[in-house]
Amino acid sequence: MKGMPVHAEQLISLILDLDIETGMERSFKVAEQKLLQNRFIIGFKKGWIPVDAEERIIGICKKIHMPEQLLNAFREHLPEAGYIHFGFEESESSCIYKVYLEFWEKAQEAIDNQQVGAKGFVLHRGFKWDISDATRQAITRYAWHPWLSSGEIEKRVGQVIDPHTGTFLRQAAHDLVRIAAVRIPDKDILYLDVAEDGNPRRSFDINVYRANLQVAEVYPLLSVLCRRLSVPYDAFHTFYEGSKTKRLGHLAAGVDRRGSPFFTIYYGVEPLSAESPLRAGAEAEKVVRPSRYTMPPRRKRLVRVEETDNHAGRLYRLVEGLGFHAAVERSFKFMDRILLAGRFLMGFRRRTSLSGQDEAIMNLCRQIAMPEDHQEKFRAELAGADIVLFGYEANEKNRVYKVYLEFDARLAEAARQTSPPEKVHIHTGFKWDVTDNSRKSVAIYNALPIFRAEEIAKRVAAGFYADKKDGIHRQVDDILDLAGSRTQPGELLYFEVSEGNNLRVSYDINVYKAGLQMAEFYPQLIEIARHYNERMDIFDELYEAVKSYKLGHLSGGTDREGRDFLTLYFAERRGPNRDRSRYSNNQEQATRHDHP
Repeated sequence: MKGMPVHAEQLISLILDLDIETGMERSFKVAEQKLLQNRFIIGFKKGWIPVDAEERIIGICKKIHMPEQLLNAFREHLPEAGYIHFGFEESESSCIYKVYLEFWEKAQEAIDNQQVGAKGFVLHRGFKWDISDATRQAITRYAWHPWLSSGEIEKRVGQVIDPHTGTFLRQAAHDLVRIAAVRIPDKDILYLDVAEDGNPRRSFDINVYRANLQVAEVYPLLSVLCRRLSVPYDAFHTFYEGSKTKRLGHLAAGVDRRGSPFFTIYYGVEPLSAESPLRAGAEAEKVVRPSRYTMPPRRKRLVRVEETDNHAGRLYRLVEGLGFHAAVERSFKFMDRILLAGRFLMGFRRRTSLSGQDEAIMNLCRQIAMPEDHQEKFRAELAGADIVLFGYEANEKNRVYKVYLEFDARLAEAARQTSPPEKVHIHTGFKWDVTDNSRKSVAIYNALPIFRAEEIAKRVAAGFYADKKDGIHRQVDDILDLAGSRTQPGELLYFEVSEGNNLRVSYDINVYKAGLQMAEFYPQLIEIARHYNERMDIFDELYEAVKSYKLGHLSGGTDREGRDFLTLYFAERRGPNRDRSRYSNNQEQATRHDHP
């Protein structure tokens, strides 16, 4: 196979010569300042070899020069094995062959006969050696503890990982189990303890294939682990971008043979040979690394409110009819036991050179019954606006039209000043009830010159979550941490919002520059849904439809009725404001802003 080291090519060629169906699982391993990605495992059922199966398997072991001591032990256990996995791993200093025996049928028999003790059942034996120095060899035991609860898995991880030096690995295990438990029962999460004689190697392996997760959906976990092990940002993300849509298999983590912390992510089992059809049967479900090689489709597309709501559809068509190439942004708003998805915002740049644009905008405002006092204020401010946005929200009680003016030039002007102001009025939002425009409000959005993610997090914590930092604030903080790790100072924009005639006080953080997909903070989304007591089936259906969309910004605080809320804005490609402006002398910032 093109691009493979010669020893890897040799192994693959030998397995292909068996002329049976096989699956290749890839992985990447991270240790201190190292990311190793030239790794794979190729597996198959022993019974799929029609003639002389054990002799042919041993023949491959001999051809790749398995050391005699390992070969004898391998030969001893081979008759009991149902599945065989050949592996290869390349590091900066060595190449390693690995051969695993898997005893699934024997494990099932032991479970049926209640013969699995506290030490678990040895589900795999791994035989490993350095290709250039066969004296460097090991036999690894993988003890399966069947049908553990989430709590029991975390307890076992705690027994494996040093509580003082491995806190981040324990947290990763906790997060993975909690994510997987949203989609599958605990018994479908497979946990193994891993150990070797004669060295300090001690680790765990948590298999979540049955949860049908993408690698991207554990991005927060991976990002933290790589940062803790000092892996360069570019090295990790260059590799990650090519694997993020693959199906997540399992996490292995612990200390290696030198006593150093590591973690490995296994993912994306695919057929080794494109010419060979896949075997799909009951046997595949039993394999710890299963033979279902693709991510199954789960949900249909997002049902858009303009397709089901006459008021929303009318506004959508009117804005499209202006012919100004409006971009569309959508959002989810979370409140206690309420999840609102019938929301959109359509925005376009106001161009002074375009004759009749302002009058067309004003005419649209009249067509959707903007209150007259709103019209007066809107017209007065329109001449200074750079962006115009029309929005719609269907909430639990009523329907709301929203129109925003955005003033990019004010940011640019503030940036040119020797002493920038403490805040800049950057948006004005006009909102009214669709069926009763006397129910109305005007929102003022002030941008604050806070340029670093950690500074924004502190401001949000102090101003909005001072007495409840263990709740939703933690998820906002984690999203900011992710966004901050992917941006430069000044690329995140922070706003505070108020409306003079009600209780509304909130913040808004624009994170478009971070380029985060919704899937890449899935763990935080789960916790947000849990915090607001949402039905997970409804949340999951909405999420699946938009998981590939880009996160635009998040807004939270207190709504007009004094209720806590959090809103997430996202766009399929880019937000309604497609331009950029400056709010510091040297740092360019995104200003694709939309509003709760």
